[in-house]
Amino acid sequence: MATIQLDRPAPQAPSQRSWAAVDLVVRWALLAVIGLSWLSVLPVHLAASRPATQFTTDLGSHKVTSIRYDQKTRSLRWADGGIRWYAADLKLGRPAVGPSPDGTDTSTYQVEGDHPDNAADRAWLSRAIDAAGLGRRLDLVDWSDPGSSVSPVPWRGLPMAAGIATILSFFLMLGRDRLRFGNRWAWFWVFAATGWAVGPVLSLLLEPVPLWHRKARPMPPRPALMGGVGLLVALLLKAAIPGAGHLIFGAH
Repeated sequence: MATIQLDRPAPQAPSQRSWAAVDLVVRWALLAVIGLSWLSVLPVHLAASRPATQFTTDLGSHKVTSIRYDQKTRSLRWADGGIRWYAADLKLGRPAVGPSPDGTDTSTYQVEGDHPDNAADRAWLSRAIDAAGLGRRLDLVDWSDPGSSVSPVPWRGLPMAAGIATILSFFLMLGRDRLRFGNRWAWFWVFAATGWAVGPVLSLLLEPVPLWHRKARPMPPRPALMGGVGLLVALLLKAAIPGAGHLIFGAH
């Protein structure tokens, strides 16, 4: 009588199962934070168009909680306390603003140079913020590289939380004894080349077992990608990400 032997994964010890459960919870938690940071960017790119006078009105009413300025398009975006964002095109003109309530002008930008329009926009923003009596407490950042910044709306601590989640995902990858899809160098290049959250999300989704696989699977003798091939994959991802962002967000 012929005997057929099937290879089955060795049963996990209780401690291994406990670690696997903790690892799963940590991966989902980090993905949730990074995923929320991704979602926070969508309203910024999908901001409703408004005249610049609406910005100064909201600023004077102390409704504005966060400002984004894109020096490439000279687009101004702001949030008014909710999750919705608004956008104004400063190429169409900058409305006049009043003097600072304390009689001082803190704008020190030079409007000459390689980018005089950008410098003038920043000087105008500084005067508008001072005229509203908000000083420097308002969140104002450049938005020239879409996808590189996390929106603080609806939670002001989200950018910091997303940064911590990204760092933790990197150290989680480094601390694994065995990896399935790439060795440490391959994943290092993916983290380094793809920038904000892309490398961490791929690592959390795939290593050491894809999150959509519910049953344990044996690890391969060696990772699928080594350092050199991982670098090529990282460069391909880096080249593809801007195109994907343009398809999703258009010319914003």
